[in-house]
Order: sequence, then structure tokens, then C-alpha cells
Amino acid sequence: MLQASFDVAAQSLLEVLPSACAAPATRVQSIELALDAALRFSATEPELVSLLGLELAVAEAAVAAERQRLIARLSELLGAGGRVGHSSYPPPATAELLVAAAFALVVERRGGLDAASLVALAPELAQLLTATPAP
Repeated sequence: MLQASFDVAAQSLLEVLPSACAAPATRVQSIELALDAALRFSATEPELVSLLGLELAVAEAAVAAERQRLIARLSELLGAGGRVGHSSYPPPATAELLVAAAFALVVERRGGLDAASLVALAPELAQLLTATPAP
């Protein structure tokens, strides 16, 4: 039952992202639009987003594994993983960790924020996901 609830929430989140990720010309624009879509989803669907949090993952191992697969899928959708020959892209494992951090901020910290405040996090989260390390 917990896994089915998680799956519904994850699928609902994934449905708002592909069109946001596909349209822009640059990786940064894609990430900004996807974050905006995810944050708006989080603001309008708090019950579903609460199912994506750590509480459910801690309660059931299968949900924890599904949560990790969701984070990997989000990283893939955002194009956040390394592309050979493009030094501005982090390695896939690092990109996935950055997506996991942004995901945690959106899912775990939404509790006390109103919709406008939640959506206002997009620029900072985009910066986190698109930052490149200093040489």
C-alpha cells in the first residue's frame, strides 16, 4: 500500500516535467523550467508531495529503492549528468547527488512555506544544479 501511494505521487511529479525539460535551448533553461514546474506541483499538491518524503522511504525498503530510482530519473530528465567533452557538466553520480539535495529541499522543507515562497526557491535550486566547480 505504501509503495502504491509513493508510485502515484512519483508518477504525478514526473508527468509535469518532460514538457518543461524539452522546450528550452539550454541546459540551464531546462533546469529552471523543470524546477519551476516541480515547485508549482509541490505548492499545489502538498498531499502527493508528502508521500515522496523520507518518512515513507524509512518505513518501507521498497519505497526507499523507488525513491532512489525517482531521483535518478529526475537527474536524467534534467540532463544533469556528465556529457563527454563538456567540462561544465558534473559527472553523473555528482549530478544525481545534487538532484537528491534539491529534491530533499523541495519535499522536506515545503511544510511552512506558502505557494509563492515555495516557487521562489527555483532560482537558488537552479543555481545549485547548474553550478560548476572552480578549476
